[in-house]
Parts: sequence; C-alpha cells; structure tokens
Amino acid sequence: MGVPGFEVTAWQGVLAPKSTPAAIVERLNNAIRLALVSDDMQSQLMARSAKALGSTPADYARFIQEEDMRWGAIIRAADIRLH
Repeated sequence: MGVPGFEVTAWQGVLAPKSTPAAIVERLNNAIRLALVSDDMQSQLMARSAKALGSTPADYARFIQEEDMRWGAIIRAADIRLH
C-alpha cells in the first residue's frame, strides 16, 4: 500500500521568535530535551506510536527548510492551490 520510495511522516516542534536570545533558546532546548527522555513522556509517546527525536535548534531549522523545499516542489508540481 502507498507509493514506492515515498514516505510521509508527521512531526511537531517548538519554535520561538527569531529575536529570542541564544541563551534562552539553549535553555528551552535543554529543558525540552530532558522532558522528552523522561519515563513519563516516553510512555505517553509510545501509547501514541510516536517517538521523540530531540535535536539542536540548528538541526531543526535545517529540517524545516528541507521539508519546505520537499513539499513546496510537490505542491508546485501538482499545481495545488488553496481556495
């Protein structure tokens, strides 16, 4: 079932305004990463067949850019429009 060679996943993350000081971003990232590896959070995620992939802010920004390029190309190729 599905399309060979193509995978679609859902993802979620935490974003902050670009002007947020680096020290605040680092503090938030560290706290979130600690929460994601807690036993309670792992249980909650497993119950939903999900998993946490905590990363760095730079890695997440790169991932978002890659997703934007990937889905943007698909949207343009299929001429998808909002009405």
